[in-house]
Amino acid sequence: MTSDCKNVHWDLSDLYSSEKDPSIQKDLNKCTEKAKNFQKKYKNKLNSCTSKEITQAFKELETLFNPLYKVSQYASLRYSIETQNDTLKALCSHIDDIESEISNLTLFFSLELGKLSKEKVNALTKDPCLKNYHYNILREHQTAKYNLSEEEEKIINLKDVTGMNGYQNLYGELTASFSFEITIDGKKKTLTGPEIRNLRYHHDQKVRQNAMEIFFSTYKENKIVVTHLFNHIFKDYNTERKLRGYKHPMSIRNISNDLPDKAVDTLHDVTTKSNTLVQRYYKLKKKLLKLKKMTLADIYAPLPDHKKTFSYKESKSIVLDSFYAFDKEFGDIANMMFEENRIHAPVLKGKRGGAFCSGYTPDINPYVMLNFLGKPRDISTMSHELGHAIHDVLASKQSLFNYHPILPLAETASVFSEMITTDFLLKNITDKQTKIIMLCEKLEDTFATSHRQNMFSEFEKAIHAKSSEGLLSADDFCATYKTLLKQVFKDSVEITDEYQWEWATIPHFVDYPFYVHAYNFGNLLVFSLYQQYLEQGISFIPKLKECLAAGSSDNPQKIAKIVDADITDQKFWNKSIIYIEGMINELETLLSS
Repeated sequence: MTSDCKNVHWDLSDLYSSEKDPSIQKDLNKCTEKAKNFQKKYKNKLNSCTSKEITQAFKELETLFNPLYKVSQYASLRYSIETQNDTLKALCSHIDDIESEISNLTLFFSLELGKLSKEKVNALTKDPCLKNYHYNILREHQTAKYNLSEEEEKIINLKDVTGMNGYQNLYGELTASFSFEITIDGKKKTLTGPEIRNLRYHHDQKVRQNAMEIFFSTYKENKIVVTHLFNHIFKDYNTERKLRGYKHPMSIRNISNDLPDKAVDTLHDVTTKSNTLVQRYYKLKKKLLKLKKMTLADIYAPLPDHKKTFSYKESKSIVLDSFYAFDKEFGDIANMMFEENRIHAPVLKGKRGGAFCSGYTPDINPYVMLNFLGKPRDISTMSHELGHAIHDVLASKQSLFNYHPILPLAETASVFSEMITTDFLLKNITDKQTKIIMLCEKLEDTFATSHRQNMFSEFEKAIHAKSSEGLLSADDFCATYKTLLKQVFKDSVEITDEYQWEWATIPHFVDYPFYVHAYNFGNLLVFSLYQQYLEQGISFIPKLKECLAAGSSDNPQKIAKIVDADITDQKFWNKSIIYIEGMINELETLLSS
């Protein structure tokens, strides 16, 4: 970790002053009271309500949920950097209970909307006074067949607090508590998860491989708990899926995203067929590294003459300069995130790994969490998460229920922002070796975001299918994962035994089932969009910002059409694969010149 980011902590005063702020309980009490009043006012009456009355109901519901989301966001942000804090654990648990109660009190609203006649829904979705909620109403009607009775829905809400949510929380607490002892240059060190994973970028192959052996062995040592958690989370997920009538495990996510299964299957197929590009690249990298044997622990190894670290200040400057070169509004929003102290950057013991952007309500600017270690990829991560922040700010003109970017397009701004920064750097360097290094980094990031996430998604599909037949052993999980690793990499790298445990380290499998393909979706979508930007120039930027500002106000296919993207067309996705191949071709040309 670079020392200049140790004091880069976020200021959450827009939300609350501390976890002991009395306003937290006051707001929770108000939300609960409003929920009770909302139920009394509208329950069993929506069918006879006028368009204006239903508009008013939506507005009241947003007013009710807005402070609840803020409380939840505050607790989530605080907990993310102190996962071993018992006070914060208790607060999160308390909020979960209140959210469950409020969800049950307001549950009737979506159920009654779903039961409205087709004629009434048609009338409501044509009425100008409900324009802000047309898509919400239409989606409730379209997905009504997957709803259970109100009493059953209430039971599920209550059950999830100690069931699914409890298991998810346990996984997060358990893995955040892991520490890893390793000896480097004769010195014994105790590292966090993000710190030991960062050793994949170490210049010494023995350190890289040893670090990954130690990292994965800790998960193996906890295989009884981890396997139990995975099994029962998947079992819970699929039990509810079958009760609701979803055909396949992935259908829940696809229907929620308003995407046909076929569209996502096409994305999977196109990506899987292009695994040959992954293999082609890593054979090149093996030569660049001059390794006799290259393992999975080496796929992110630094190339010779690689600049080892960037300071936080340098990274900030690079990202802001690239954003301003693209568009002033992009730059201004990113700069605001720094100026208003909305970023938490240092690696801390007990802080969750990875990075994220947290945007809960349109009236509060988002927050970004990083685990900044000064590596080149930390610049990409910073750019990526600030891209999410830009998306959130541009979408803040939407009302609460239309604010959050629709999932299939949720990675658009983040990946596009990475492209902006990478392109900016490539244009401003003339040294051949530096260009080679940057192309390698971009290709590795591409494969990590597309092909590896595609592999993760294939793993989810396979494991969910197997788990529906009974509980799986740790060996079952490992065997499935290792088979997929071989499909992606083949003989381009050696797959050592410890990597069969990688599945256990991926929180998305337990926290957000079937989310991971969104990264691939966003990545390949943006490659095509960025190509359009290069062809159209600044005339493309207003369309992009209009697309981002749409939030979730319409279905993803219509929003994508704003930037002339047809996400159902295989040819559209193939353009992205051609773009990736072009980068490999460029790298090969540089290496041969």
